[in-house]
Amino acid sequence: MKKIVTLFAAMLIVIMATAAEPYTVYCSLSGASYSLIDYGQESLLRNTLVDEDGRAIYFNSIIGAMNYMSARGWRYVGERKSYSQNTWDKLDISVSTALIFAREITSPEQITEGIVTRQMLKERLEEHGAE
Repeated sequence: MKKIVTLFAAMLIVIMATAAEPYTVYCSLSGASYSLIDYGQESLLRNTLVDEDGRAIYFNSIIGAMNYMSARGWRYVGERKSYSQNTWDKLDISVSTALIFAREITSPEQITEGIVTRQMLKERLEEHGAE
């Protein structure tokens, strides 16, 4: 019995020692309808949010985008504004806003849980086509 308790205690210590510590990751939503996501991926090409059928997701308001991300475990932390000026008309200044979100994860694979982009869907289809 003593050996079983010792073995169980040793296994518990190993499990606790190897458990990953949670850390915070960030992403931003931008674009005219907050449908472009940036979570630090290598290529920002084809990073439009899509549903499982590949249809682009567009939000009617900032609140719609915030609710979408919140339902996927992300919390709103702020916004970033970008300003650009028309080269020909110096009075023509446009402002774009990116919403910043944060989430606690324990492995890099978790950053995209619940999120599908055009690029991710394309890669999934290519993988299934190769099988």
